[in-house]
Amino acid sequence: MSLPHSHAEKHIFSDLGQLSFQMKRWDEAEAAFRKALELNPNCIEATAGLMKMYYEQKKYAKTFEQIRQIQEINATDPRVTPQLRELTRCWLSDASTIREDRL
Repeated sequence: MSLPHSHAEKHIFSDLGQLSFQMKRWDEAEAAFRKALELNPNCIEATAGLMKMYYEQKKYAKTFEQIRQIQEINATDPRVTPQLRELTRCWLSDASTIREDRL
């Protein structure tokens, strides 16, 4: 029988992911965010961390996978809606720049 994880333990990996993200240690950040999601599949902070990390790396397909995941968890979360709007605006801006560069 496994014991439930404490609230702090569930968020420690999300926090570690954020620190690794800030230092651009992508592999460490991804591993920490994934561990946070293993402990709490509904951890918006970890999912948003993955979303931001993939966006920073211009991995847009993975970015939108995380957006869909966030929407499934809680699309009305007030922390999420502005981030999604900003990310979509930035992505559309980057996508048009990418298209222009290829012409």
